[in-house]
Order: sequence, then C-alpha cells, then structure tokens
Amino acid sequence: MPSYIESEGELDQLIPIYRPHPDVPDKQLDFVDGHARAFIATSPLVMLASTDGEGFLDVSPRGDPPGFVQVLDEHRLLIPDRKGNHRLDTLRNVLSTGRLGCLFLVPGREDTLRVNGGARLTADHDLLALCTVQGKVPVAAIVLEVEELYFHCARSLLRGGAWKPETWPDTSGLASLGRVVKDQMALPYSAEAIDDDLAQVNCDLY
Repeated sequence: MPSYIESEGELDQLIPIYRPHPDVPDKQLDFVDGHARAFIATSPLVMLASTDGEGFLDVSPRGDPPGFVQVLDEHRLLIPDRKGNHRLDTLRNVLSTGRLGCLFLVPGREDTLRVNGGARLTADHDLLALCTVQGKVPVAAIVLEVEELYFHCARSLLRGGAWKPETWPDTSGLASLGRVVKDQMALPYSAEAIDDDLAQVNCDLY
C-alpha cells in the first residue's frame, strides 16, 4: 500500500512553503490592475473551478473571442454563460457556495492569471448586453468579486509544451467523442451518427 502525506507539517518538510523576502511585497493582489486587465482582454479561454455545498468539485472551461470576460471595475469581473451541456454545474455551485476560482489562458503565453473570490449569478439586461457576441446575448452571467489575483509562473505550460505543436502527442489513437459517448452510455446508435449529431450541435455556438 502507498504511504500518504497526512499533515501540513509533513508537507512543509517535503516542500517548504514559499515565503517572500521581507523587503519584497506579496505578488497577490485583491484588485484588477492594468496588467491583469490587459491579460483578461487578450484571453479567449478561462477555466472555472467551483464546489457545491458538500465539497464536490468541478472545473469547467469557458471560451469566446478574446476579451469576452468583462472587467466591470477594479474589483468585479463579468463572465458570460453560453450554450453548453445544460448540466449547469458551475452555476449551481455558485448558487450553493458563492465562490469561484478562475485560470485565464492566452495562447502562446506560458504564464497564466489566477483570480479567486466571491461569485453571484446575474440576468441583468444591461450587464448581459456587454457580453453580446454575433448579436447573441447570454441568458445569464457570473459576477466575480476579486479577492485574490496573481500571475502564475510558466513552468507547467513550458513542461507540457502546450503551445508548441511539434511537441503535441499523436491523437489518432484516441476514440472520437461519438465513440466515447456510445460506449459509456451503451447507446444503440453508431458512433458515426453520434459524431454527426455532435457536429451539428457544435455548429450552433451561440
């Protein structure tokens, strides 16, 4: 049986926690500065981390043209909710706990931006109008109250070669989503038919 780390003391001995030099301020901010605003305005993809009242976790991607997340002011972000799988995991979790974590990515940039804080749902027409894309307005959005904001170093994306096509793995051996859905749900349809249906659904992005 494997052994496990059971306490913060054990963890600290294994990986000493980073403590900035007394003369160097903490990199964490509680507001959106100019650099973060520019990064968010360039980002077409953000990962949303949330949890329900019982501690079940979820991470869900959100994507749109660069700058789709609106900076309302120094302390609030507006994240539109587009068409998806109708599970509503993130929205239900926000209703349950009022908390949200975000990881903003910009293709070609190895550093990322992490933003955490309180969150609320809105269907305010004026706010939703700010999120119009191709003439379509979302039916709901998340307002994130910024409590923690900081840039994350590039090591993870550098190690993974995320933006270097020459390092990308061969995906030809992976099953199509239609095949995955057919097998996991034991559907009586062919994988090809399911893939065709999914392709039609994905054509209607907004």
